[in-house]
Amino acid sequence: MKGKNRWGSRDFQLSLAYGISNEDYEIMFDKQKGHCAICNSIPIKYPLQVDDDHKTGKVRGLLCLVCNLMLGKKKEQIENLSTNAIAYLKQHQV
Repeated sequence: MKGKNRWGSRDFQLSLAYGISNEDYEIMFDKQKGHCAICNSIPIKYPLQVDDDHKTGKVRGLLCLVCNLMLGKKKEQIENLSTNAIAYLKQHQV
């Protein structure tokens, strides 16, 4: 890896944080057609964020920054979420 910073590589960061590769991310991205899994928007400024269940560590999908922050702020409590967010979380329940 001469001349490259392996600690800063996207593949390394995804592997370290979520246990997935860049290829796994791209497969999810293609499956979602580049859209947020909750609001269906196509982010322009920031890339889709990897969403994982904080209890199990399982990756659920890709979200826009706003939806990812919303889930965190609402602490994934269904009673505090929108219909689309509820459907998303229910789809990925263990």
